[in-house]
Amino acid sequence: MKKLFYLLLLSPMVAFSQAGTELIFEIATHSVSRDNVAQVEHAMGAHNKKYHASGPNGVRVYTVQTGHDSGKYKWVMGPGPWSALDTRQADDSHNSDWSANVERYLGEETNAEYISMDPALSRFPADFNVDKLFVRYVDVVRGKMSEAKEILKKITRVYTEKRPGETYGIYYNEIPSTSSGRDITIVSFFDKYAWMGNDDGFDAKYDEIFGKGSAAAMWTAWQAVTVAQECEIWEYQEELSGLPPLVKAAERK
Repeated sequence: MKKLFYLLLLSPMVAFSQAGTELIFEIATHSVSRDNVAQVEHAMGAHNKKYHASGPNGVRVYTVQTGHDSGKYKWVMGPGPWSALDTRQADDSHNSDWSANVERYLGEETNAEYISMDPALSRFPADFNVDKLFVRYVDVVRGKMSEAKEILKKITRVYTEKRPGETYGIYYNEIPSTSSGRDITIVSFFDKYAWMGNDDGFDAKYDEIFGKGSAAAMWTAWQAVTVAQECEIWEYQEELSGLPPLVKAAERK
């Protein structure tokens, strides 16, 4: 899976709001100065364990290890329906705790996004403990989303039939921007960095299913519908999170 999406990176998907999509994640990116790291981590962990420890408003926190957001925190709430945002805690106790103990120490550059999971294209074959995430943001040529999805359908078929244990999610930006380049987010879940060096022989497996030369043709088609890709590695931080590391496969169906 890693090699596959490195190849996607070499290729020079625009998403529109998916009406009725149920599994929504809110992702906030926070920066913290070195002087305030200890204060923020202590307060954020206490806040999330008190107010965001279960259900669709539960939160997991990750630190970014690579890319221009290295050192920042990814505060990820969900999954749940859009309606869950109407029931999130917003009383004085919650808001004052966040404002007084966390927000005041955060950097000014904060970004928030909402993404929805595509259950048909994602692969969650079994329960697992989240640890490390290989995150790819894919920029799609405007008007070519349907073609990009058709390619991803074929890719998912290959992994379903040839590497059924592979775990990854395909997500769409619910509030897209033509300038952000984050139309589709592809997330692979792994626990050992050795995974990054594995060659899963994707092209050969693709050809086994679709015929000799099909993989090369698919990559050519992919180049025609994509613009660019940005990659990051995230690491889960249990002490900062409200939700535990266990991810139930049934909750991603």
